Amino acid sequence: MDMFLIKTPSDAVSVRQQGREIAKKIGFGTVDQTRIAFTISELAMQLVDSPAQGHMVIKAINRNKLELGIEVRLYDHETGAKRWDSDWMNKWVDDLEVKHDDTRGTTITFRRWLPPSYGYERQAGPSVLAAGEE
Repeated sequence: MDMFLIKTPSDAVSVRQQGREIAKKIGFGTVDQTRIAFTISELAMQLVDSPAQGHMVIKAINRNKLELGIEVRLYDHETGAKRWDSDWMNKWVDDLEVKHDDTRGTTITFRRWLPPSYGYERQAGPSVLAAGEE
């Protein structure tokens, strides 16, 4: 798990690069790495523009001990009116949660899961025999 404080545009660049590296280590392809990095970058730049700033946490996750993915959690420390439009993210992520609290700010969590592996062929079990074998 990596945590990043976002105050400047260079912080946004750094968190985007780290998010891409984490996605690569998990096993995401180039296209998904780019989508993840883009989403992280867009969220980070919105934090830079906020007077209260915020931070992000990026980590590798697994579901059902079989599926691997990445989780990015943004914490916007700005309190008051809800200012996040997250509708654009729906096409870039698999799971999206947005929670707003007037005293704590906004938390946005998104997850992207590795696509299922198609490389494993089903193999015949020991009870399946060719004709004439016993």
